Amino acid sequence: MIILNNDAAADLEVELDLGRDASGVVHTETLHAPALDSREAHITTSTKSDSLRQGKCSVTVPHATGLRVTLS
Repeated sequence: MIILNNDAAADLEVELDLGRDASGVVHTETLHAPALDSREAHITTSTKSDSLRQGKCSVTVPHATGLRVTLS
């Protein structure tokens, strides 16, 4: 899934609930662009991953960026 934070100043805290039976490792990649209205973005892979706990995990989307969240 892609989560976009169009706020130029505030980070966005998001709790993902994929269902109690969901399990796996959550990987995130950050989408960076030169401006909020840019039509291009660059992807930075995070070295941090997190496991789902009872199908849930929390992610922080930094201001003026986006996250691509995948589950494996």
